Amino acid sequence: MKKAKILVIGGNAIITWDIATALKNFGYNTTVAHSGEEAIEKAKEINLVLMDITLIESINVKNIKKAIKPAEEIHKRFNIPVIYISTDPKPLREIKPESHILEKPFEEKDLLDIVGKALQK
Repeated sequence: MKKAKILVIGGNAIITWDIATALKNFGYNTTVAHSGEEAIEKAKEINLVLMDITLIESINVKNIKKAIKPAEEIHKRFNIPVIYISTDPKPLREIKPESHILEKPFEEKDLLDIVGKALQK
């Protein structure tokens, strides 16, 4: 059975690669993007988006809306589920994106559970 291809978007290269590597170790095909334009281009060939917004969320809700725009555009264009990874999910809950939210810190088991649930939809 072919595993899903997952796009991990993040501003912090180390965290982004750590998440992608963890998913790869569990058999998923992963790719990473560090900008919105790169993410939208890569989205044509994926099944799920994970977006780490840790560096963005402490600013304000307006900036979060702008920051998550690429992931929301991918969801809208390609009907691909999105998981936002956040140390503080409160701002995301305020803007209510159509997505799943995974709160940091998380265990790999939590990551796998939410990825599995998102892919089933």
